[in-house]
Amino acid sequence: MFKKLIAAAITALVLSNSAAAQASPGDAKPDCSIGSIDITSVVVTRCSGFWRGNLLNTNAGQLVDADEAAGLAALGYGPLNVLEKIGANPTQGSVNFNTTLYGFTVIGLHFGGGAPLLKNADPKLQNGTAFYLFNAGSTGVDVLTLSANLDQGSSGLTLYSTRGGCGTSEVGVCGTVVPEPSTYVLMATGLLGIFGFARRRRNNA
Repeated sequence: MFKKLIAAAITALVLSNSAAAQASPGDAKPDCSIGSIDITSVVVTRCSGFWRGNLLNTNAGQLVDADEAAGLAALGYGPLNVLEKIGANPTQGSVNFNTTLYGFTVIGLHFGGGAPLLKNADPKLQNGTAFYLFNAGSTGVDVLTLSANLDQGSSGLTLYSTRGGCGTSEVGVCGTVVPEPSTYVLMATGLLGIFGFARRRRNNA
């Protein structure tokens, strides 16, 4: 019995290490950038990556796999359905989904060996994946422009959420944003204030 428990523990450790190897930030790669550095046509709110390898494995209409879910979780989102996927990007320097992007939008981009930002970090680690959240605004965005550091290497594109396909806010109907800790503090403070006000009124009555 004891040997079986040890074997089970070793198996769980190996599996967890394997999962971590599949979905962990790429070693020696630079972090993705915000503030219109990686993507120059919009102001990026948050980004996650660069993650090692191509994590964009889920087809349109399906719920993301574990690797994509890990990247989206680091971005602050729960698992999402894929709205649109482009397996290869013929334009390289720009991203053109069939869906017009409105409001808060979440995308994933895979960059191969041609992207100088990744190639210069380590020639052995030339491909990586990053996830971005940005606000495309109310007028809509058709084409996203990539920075010169990435424009030669984009080879996979995935659209997870945009107001046009996921409701009218960042949360949308395709997934749930993980609240910031400060949000919980504000909610708790508000509830305590309401409770205190109601108790004071009851005591005065």
